[in-house]
Amino acid sequence: MKRGKKIWICCVFFICFIFFSVSQAYAYLDPGTGSMVVQAVIAALAAAGVAFSVFRRKLRAFVARMFGKEKNSKDEDITKL
Repeated sequence: MKRGKKIWICCVFFICFIFFSVSQAYAYLDPGTGSMVVQAVIAALAAAGVAFSVFRRKLRAFVARMFGKEKNSKDEDITKL
């Protein structure tokens, strides 16, 4: 096997070992904890959406510049005079 595959298998085994060897904690989670988790998930989704939107806008501008679909604003101003 390749070295990367061996490392991947060892990591998966280690993570499974940690999750299945945990004993009961007898911890208390108050109702505010659930709303905090929901709020964190919504914030993460919103941040991912904004990051995707910014990345898409920059990518579209880059592609437009590369293929010449975007005119230079100075050229447009000169033609209007």
